[in-house]
This record gives sequence, structure tokens and C-alpha cells, in this order.
Amino acid sequence: MSAGVKRKKQLRLFGSEKTQDMSIEKISRLDNAVVKMIVQDYQPLSVVADRGFRNLVYELSPNYQLPSRKTLSEKLLPETYALTKEKLRGKLQNANFISITSDYWKGINDRTFLSLTGHYIYNNKFNTTNLATKEVTISHTSTNTAAAITEICNDYQILHKIVTVATDNAANMKKAVVEDLRKHHHPCVAHTLNLTVCDAINDNAELVSLLTKSRALVTHFRESSVSVYKLKTKQAELNVPELKIKQDVPTRWNSVYIMIERLLTIKQPLTLALADLERAPENLSGSEWLILKDIVPILKPALELTKLLSGEKYITMSIIVPLIRGLQYSMSMITPETDVGTHLKRCLTETDFRRLGQLEANKIVAKAAFLDPRFKKAGFGTESHASNVQQWVIEELSHIIQDSNVTTRSDTVVQTPPQPTPQTDVQSSTLLWTFFDDKVAHQQGHDTPSASAHITVKQYTETGLINRENDPLKYWEDHSKVFPGLYKMAMKYLSIPATSVPSERLFSKAGHILSDRRSRLTPKKLDQLIFLSDNIDL
Repeated sequence: MSAGVKRKKQLRLFGSEKTQDMSIEKISRLDNAVVKMIVQDYQPLSVVADRGFRNLVYELSPNYQLPSRKTLSEKLLPETYALTKEKLRGKLQNANFISITSDYWKGINDRTFLSLTGHYIYNNKFNTTNLATKEVTISHTSTNTAAAITEICNDYQILHKIVTVATDNAANMKKAVVEDLRKHHHPCVAHTLNLTVCDAINDNAELVSLLTKSRALVTHFRESSVSVYKLKTKQAELNVPELKIKQDVPTRWNSVYIMIERLLTIKQPLTLALADLERAPENLSGSEWLILKDIVPILKPALELTKLLSGEKYITMSIIVPLIRGLQYSMSMITPETDVGTHLKRCLTETDFRRLGQLEANKIVAKAAFLDPRFKKAGFGTESHASNVQQWVIEELSHIIQDSNVTTRSDTVVQTPPQPTPQTDVQSSTLLWTFFDDKVAHQQGHDTPSASAHITVKQYTETGLINRENDPLKYWEDHSKVFPGLYKMAMKYLSIPATSVPSERLFSKAGHILSDRRSRLTPKKLDQLIFLSDNIDL
């Protein structure tokens, strides 16, 4: 007996006699809706057994009987996963170029997982998708990491399409990509920026001491309910928004910025609350508050840059070059009022130039910027870098044209030369054009792939830039026939993510799913739930 027929029989047995039998199609739609609710809202599978939820469903549809947890776990969820994965596999097969991000994560049950996200352009639209969250039970050597990535990519049959793998700067990840997978490795720019700012902060002893004192304030208000209540009371008396204090994570500089910004926002009610508390840490002095205020505008451009480069819904690789130049310009326009601020600005500027400035000379990063019609050569800080990337694009385009010409010639049917015929008056007159026709044929014969590439790139660079707010993929959709070789390159380089943040975001979802209430989820089930939370609407 099929599951649908069995479910209908159950409805006849337990449903109201006044209601109509529910069709198998309707049951299937409601089953799918339950699965979708569970994966999108991070609900435990046991929710189908919860009395309140069952009562709600009965009130909405008395004829519908919820699937059991076992049916949900062993049938509906795996079937939805398999169907959705097959849809994704079909989309990936139609993509010519795919880039991936990867990272490791440890869950609350001490299991370690490797995440993989895919990034590609399909139908001239940028796509980001979760490929897998795989448990890794062996050491995280480069060889084992590469083997895990290969297994996932082979499951989708996309390993040969991988252009670049973006990860953090860990040695094992870089070695896995470069030496074992033999793919191009792109170091996460957000991770590099985090190291850059952390280095600048840690190089400033007075600032480090001030941050330690600020954390003591934050920790006190997070651990003392009396102090929290006093802070809320003062905010109410001052008629200001009730804002909670923010705790930073020392290894994440952006959380340091958020902590400082919140302290400055609640400075007045916080100061009043500290004055009324019997046991409270020492408040910051006037000069210390001034230092915090001074460093916020210095750190803010880096925070905005991190957010922009970590996006998943738009192209990010091509904006690295102009935004790093924008960061450097923003820093130059800031005039600190304290010695601590001045020192931070100087260190940040120096480390920015050393760690991030070199990205302009990175071939992958530079080509992406050049092939973005919003920037082309204008995004580069120096003419030499702009000239270098133009030459790199010409060289790659020459190979594309050469390969295209070889294919075209191999597909051409060889025709038998026409046999000479007796000369007529018409043929006699065409002899007058022989010199010209031979000269044109000679010139066309010398129209090499390199010459064609030079002409094509020259035409591309001489057309105007599109508006910065416009979609570069729409431009390439409209110009795919005008610049077919450059279009192919654009699809390749614009699909690469600037950071490995998409993989890190998967772990945030995994944290919601692998909660204390669901700590016994198997790795396979966890993978299915995380995968569907991203891809169920395919």
C-alpha cells in the first residue's frame, strides 16, 4: 500500500465524517510545506509530535494528518533532499565556470565539519549555493582536506569546472588547494583584513589597555542583573532607546568596533548607572572616552569594506581593487585628535598597503576588476597595474580566439577547388580586381589571434563605463555577441567570491540546527537540513 493511500485511509478512520477526503496531491503539498517549514525555521523534526503544533494543524486542516517523526526523518526529508540536489546538479551542469569556498567548523557535540559553497553565473545571474556540510573524522591535513573537497565536487561532477577555491589563510587549506587539488587558491580578503586591523590594534599598547578596561565594563553589565536593571532605569529616565551592552570577540576586530560604538552610544546612561552602583568597575576617564570616539571613524571604513566584500547576492571579486583604493583614500581624509588615534591610523595605513595593496597586482583579482564594465582600467590606482592587467587579458583572449579558430577550421567542410573554365568577357574583367583581392586575402591571413585580441580589448576599453549601480552581468548579456571572448572571461572571473565568508555563514546556520535540543542529529541528517535551508526553493 502506498504512503498516500495509507494516509488517506488514516484520514477516513480519524477524520470527521462531515469532511471530504483529502487528495493525495493535497497531502503531498502539505507534507512538503511541513518539510519546508522545518528546514527554513530551524525546527526540530520532533515538532510534528508537539501537541501545540498538532492542534494548530488540526484547526487549519482537520482532514490532514501530520507525518510521524519517523516518516519525516526516513522518507520525506531524504526524498526532498534528493530531488533538490538533482535540481542543483542540473544547474551546475549548465554553468561553465564554478568557484567554491571552504572552511572547517566544530559543533557543540565536538564533531568537525567541512563546508563547501558554490558560486557561478547561470543565465547571466550570479548564484551562490550550499554544496555540502561534510563530517571529517580524520586529521585536517592538506591531503585529507583535498580528498574531502574532491569527493563533494565529484558528487556534482564539477571538479573540472572549478576556477578558484577561496579559503582562509591556513597553511593546510592553501596547500590542499594549490598542491593537492592543483587549483588556484584565493585567500579570503575578509580574513586578511581582519588580520590587518588586529595587527594595527595590537601594535598600540595604550589602545590595548583601554580595550581591556572597556571589556571589564561590558563583562560586569553582562553578568550582573542588578547593573543591567540600573542601566535600563537610567535609559528610561533619559528617554533614550533601551540598548543592551555589546561584548566583543578579541579575534574578530569588527566585534571590537561594535563594542566601542555601543559604549559610546550609551555613555550617558552608563555613566549614571555606574555612579549609583555600590560595586562597579571603574568608569572610563574623559580622555579615554575621547580616544574611543577618535578611533571609531578610523575603523569604520574597514568595517564597511568587510561587509561589502562578504556579500553573497552580488559580484564581489571585481570590487576588491576599487574598494581597497577607496579604503586608502578614506584613511587619508581622517585627522585624529589623539596620539592613540594617530598611531592607529599610521599602523593601519602601513599594514593595509602591505597586505591589501598587493591584491591589485594579483592576476585573478585584477582581471575581475578589468572585466567589470563599471571599472575597467579606472579602478586601478596606478597606470602600470592597469596596463599589466590589460596585457594579461589580451594574452588570455588570444588563446580563446586561437582555440575558437582551430575549432572552426576543423569543422569546415573542405570543398573541391572549381575547375578552370574557358575565359569569358566577365571573367576577363574580374582580372582587373586580382591585385586588390590578393592584397585583402593576404591581410586577412595575417589577422592573428593576438591582433584580434588587441583590437577587441581596445574597443572594450574605449567604450564608456556603465553606472556603478548597474548590474555588470546585464552589460555582458547585452554584449555577449559583440565581445564573445571577453564575455567568456567575464563569466569565469566575475563568478569568484572575494571571501570565504559564505562557508562561515553555513556554520551559523548549523549552530541553529545543531542546538542542545537536537545535539543527537547524525552528520548525514545535519547535512540534509543545512543543504535544504539554502536550496529548497530551487
